[in-house]
Amino acid sequence: MLAAAKINLYLHIEGRRDDGYHTLDSLVAFCPDIADEVIITPAQAPAFSCEGPYAHALDGAADNDNLVMQAARAFSALTGHELNCHITLHKNLPVAAGIGGGSSDAAACIHALAQFWGITDMPDGLDTMLLALGADVPACFAGKGIYMRGIGEDITPLDTPLPDLHAVLINPNVPCPTPPIFKALHASDFSGRAANAPRAFDDTRALVHFLSRQGNDLTRAARDHVPVIRDVLFALQKTQNCAITRMSGSGPTCFGLYYDHASAAQAAKMLSAAHPKWWVRNSSLR
Repeated sequence: MLAAAKINLYLHIEGRRDDGYHTLDSLVAFCPDIADEVIITPAQAPAFSCEGPYAHALDGAADNDNLVMQAARAFSALTGHELNCHITLHKNLPVAAGIGGGSSDAAACIHALAQFWGITDMPDGLDTMLLALGADVPACFAGKGIYMRGIGEDITPLDTPLPDLHAVLINPNVPCPTPPIFKALHASDFSGRAANAPRAFDDTRALVHFLSRQGNDLTRAARDHVPVIRDVLFALQKTQNCAITRMSGSGPTCFGLYYDHASAAQAAKMLSAAHPKWWVRNSSLR
């Protein structure tokens, strides 16, 4: 089961609650060609292993501390199915990267277990369980163009699929943990809710026009914490036919949007050659 990278096409902060959580407004999309993978195989007892280019980032984490196993145990308890399987996570996505890797892995694990156990109708209580795992998990479970509001629990899928659009993602291979970024926010960073956010987009240019009026309110704080973000955005802006450049989530991953696959693929090839230490990938969006 693939766990696609998530990007925030825009991310606005609406305010800060008394409990310290920030409320947000974001349009989220997924990159099906850039993904981790969750594999379920039968076993006598629950087991977890991690492999792949970014597996080392999870080294030393106990099963109970791993979000994939937390999701597996929670779904097992919710459905009453015994967790009689080995879960393998092939970790292709950078960690602490602003692309929802852990949340997407957890969501993919639940989908994979439902398939493994033959569950066709999801049980009551699933929404509560997903949110308890993390604010991004409900949107990642949906896995398609969706608005996130509140602290992530208020999700509204688009009425129609996203128009054809392609992305190049760059991570400079520098971690950017989320808590310090939110802690560094100023009230002046808050944009509030996007005005007249459509539930559907007639075509790609309509989507790009809407996104051009939005931004990511976490960019200043993240750029102060990880200055190379400025270089990543500038490198994307210099590529041919790039319609939008933006940081995703709390960073440091940034993306450029392109109208066609050829432009995105060419930009990714050029950026990879120019910056061999950066993680560069391209994908369609859904």
